[in-house]
Amino acid sequence: MKRGIAYMLFKNAGVLILFIIALISIGCTNPNPDAPSSGSVHTKGWNNPNLLDSVDYHGTKANQDGSDSCRLCHGKDLNGSGDILGCFDCHFEPDGSQIPGGTGWVHGQSQHEAYETYINVCNACHDVRREYNLGPQPCHDCHGQGTNHALGQAWLDRNSSQFHGDESTDACSDCHELNTFCASCHFGATGSKAPIGSGWEHGNNLDHRNYEDDQSVCNQCHNLNRSYHNDPESCHDCHDD
Repeated sequence: MKRGIAYMLFKNAGVLILFIIALISIGCTNPNPDAPSSGSVHTKGWNNPNLLDSVDYHGTKANQDGSDSCRLCHGKDLNGSGDILGCFDCHFEPDGSQIPGGTGWVHGQSQHEAYETYINVCNACHDVRREYNLGPQPCHDCHGQGTNHALGQAWLDRNSSQFHGDESTDACSDCHELNTFCASCHFGATGSKAPIGSGWEHGNNLDHRNYEDDQSVCNQCHNLNRSYHNDPESCHDCHDD
């Protein structure tokens, strides 16, 4: 008798297990297109700036409900946890700030070259924006995947094979406003090393004394030259900041 009851329970349990497996299989054949990816708790549009005003966008959700729930996965300080990103991987503050703190820079302003040290944070967000076909495209093409030119010493050192002065300015205008960008180190968009209309020839150590008012522009380049061990050393020592 007892063996008969045990057999019945075992048989029914097997049927129940098969029934559960069938339900799961049916459910998986019609996945929800908005369902999060494996191991995720967010919708696919969580990073899509096109959904800026929607609760499906992470920034909107955080502004409405705060970030306390985010800390469960992204770390108590929102610095990330394990393979999970933190706020600071794409932003400069937990509130989603797009500018480095204390800089006073306005996000989207073209004159942002002084903030090259923040490029990793900027690109973390801009690469995501490019995934959703959002601009500005010139920023992505210059600073994201497929950088158009070298950065740092290779680009600024006149002894380098990748020195920017050896390139045509035609391509530069795709990303830079030459009249303002070039003028930070040169006199005009042509890369002139002498004040426009002065008639002075760069390197004439007698005549250049008359152009003290232009010293700040001259030093922008001469300080770079000194950092790359280029002459003339005496000029750098006299006219540093």
